[in-house]
Amino acid sequence: MVSPGKLTRPAWSALLVLCFFGVLLIVQAPVSVNYDENGDISISKSGRNRLVSYQTIQLPNASVRRVFTSKVDPPNPSEQQILLLTLTNDLSSWGRMEVYYHRNWTFTDYIARIRKQNLPPGQISLGLLTTSEEAFDEYTSDIMALKEPMPWTSAEIIYIPELPLPADHVDVNADDKPDKTLKHQWHHRRYLARLRNYLTSITLKSYHRHIVWLDPDVWQIPEGLFNRFVKIGNIFPDTDITPMVRAGLPASTPGKEIKALPPGLITLRSENFDNDDYDRNSWNGYGKRPSSWELNQILKKDRKFPGMENWAKSILQLLGGTTNQDLVKLDSVGASALYIRAELVREGLIFPPYPAVGTEWDKSGKDGVETEGLCYVAQRMGWGCYALGGRWHTKHSDS
Repeated sequence: MVSPGKLTRPAWSALLVLCFFGVLLIVQAPVSVNYDENGDISISKSGRNRLVSYQTIQLPNASVRRVFTSKVDPPNPSEQQILLLTLTNDLSSWGRMEVYYHRNWTFTDYIARIRKQNLPPGQISLGLLTTSEEAFDEYTSDIMALKEPMPWTSAEIIYIPELPLPADHVDVNADDKPDKTLKHQWHHRRYLARLRNYLTSITLKSYHRHIVWLDPDVWQIPEGLFNRFVKIGNIFPDTDITPMVRAGLPASTPGKEIKALPPGLITLRSENFDNDDYDRNSWNGYGKRPSSWELNQILKKDRKFPGMENWAKSILQLLGGTTNQDLVKLDSVGASALYIRAELVREGLIFPPYPAVGTEWDKSGKDGVETEGLCYVAQRMGWGCYALGGRWHTKHSDS
């Protein structure tokens, strides 16, 4: 062992540097052992830099929860109005743009998109769930590597390999391609509904007034979208919004005036490079939903099909003649970009993990799984579903 008296000046310098980084590592990642109400051990680990601090907790059901807090815009419940929620399977969930950019999108790109909404970070909380441990660690690295403050005041990132209850479990990492059976897609939607409900229940706080769901592969968000969502969501429930709803409402008849329900859910058209209606879950009406080919024939060639007057109408069929200030009534929505009034969730609105439409005591329903059942439930709670009119739209990755 070398005694301190025999160390040269360079050696002393090296020793001091090692000591400094040793202390720094200890400061950034202290570990403590906690016990929950059931006596289960959870390991808590924390870290920080000049912009953000975080705490990691190992939950009893094998999931991990990491909470990030901005040191620049500390959380203030009186300001935190918007809860932004996103589900990912793994790092590929952010999508790829082969046609225009020849690149894969990442969580860092997602952060940049939210920043472009130009909202005060103190208004936004993020909830992000992944089923990939690799992605969970990558998201942490991305946040800790930011050179400027987060576009939200706090973020909860959750890694959960599978949900606690085993019923109807489907591998969410499996490809959901068109050649998969309808039964597989149905079970996949059920599991997605459960994941959405799980993430909402963990991240929704008493001070959140607005929930915004955003798919990870949405690569372009229109400027001012979040502000538009919030403005409509803040409309007082007793306000008659019928003049704003330019399509989708049944026609009033003598002695029976049709009024629009107050806005509880709001979405908008989504497109990718070759499809103007990428998210095919936004409809008005309850009849047959035309296929992509049939819809293209109707819209671009003005073709008529037998019985089509009773078909459900796509969001594309409803937007003609509307402006950016208008709304279009829907009976089904997708979650590519979806606003939900938070009070509805507190009062019982969920993503149905079963076909909600047509359910009987001894028989399952026939439609309305996951996002497609939201409006069915919301309307029975006295709230309406709408799409933004005019040119509002998001753009999706092409793969």
